[in-house]
Amino acid sequence: MNSDELIIERIEKVLDDSKGEEIITIKMSPEKSLFDYSIIVTSQSKRHSESLADKVIYECKKLNIKNIKVEGDKDSDWILLDLGGIMVDIFTKDGRERYSLEELWKDHKVQKLKHGGVRFMDIEKKNAIILKNRLQSLYEELKMVESSLKKVRHKEIIDKATSTESTLISGIEYERKNQEIRAIKNALNRMHEGSYGICIECEKKIDESRLEIMPTAKFCMECRSRHANKA
Repeated sequence: MNSDELIIERIEKVLDDSKGEEIITIKMSPEKSLFDYSIIVTSQSKRHSESLADKVIYECKKLNIKNIKVEGDKDSDWILLDLGGIMVDIFTKDGRERYSLEELWKDHKVQKLKHGGVRFMDIEKKNAIILKNRLQSLYEELKMVESSLKKVRHKEIIDKATSTESTLISGIEYERKNQEIRAIKNALNRMHEGSYGICIECEKKIDESRLEIMPTAKFCMECRSRHANKA
């Protein structure tokens, strides 16, 4: 085991022991990055992020790693620890979703090191998290649209307005969000049944890059194109 792998193993263990979530290690492509590895972890809160950072720094001192650079503070959604060739990115749940480093660095290699690592997300687990977060957000947005729709209809009754344009727009938005909710629930059910990532028509595997862009995809590119041509 080389020195980088030893450092990564120790840091992963500290993060895991300290209740860090969704820990992944990305080996960066030398021709595309100025550093070698990125360890990404999700904290349970901003205070937890600060605690994880302190524990990683303490562990690094035991490993005789000096000149650690820290960006972000206790009020940040992202704390970055620069250990030289290794970066440790500590995110809150909101921060990890907002910055989407995995998506930014998808051309690099998410790898499980020889020592076994701790916890690594595959595309299905990552998309399940994205879908559940989006579902929660949609439910909240739907409540706002419902409220807006009721106000518009109520105002039209009072004013005896002849135009229904505002009601129509709110109604279309309401239905669009409902359609997205149904698509997400369908994708989550397929994950649970073990058929996620398989085209529902030809049963071929859906390209992973397409699933990353559109987690609710049900068709492979060939079947999708065929349906589009029919339409």
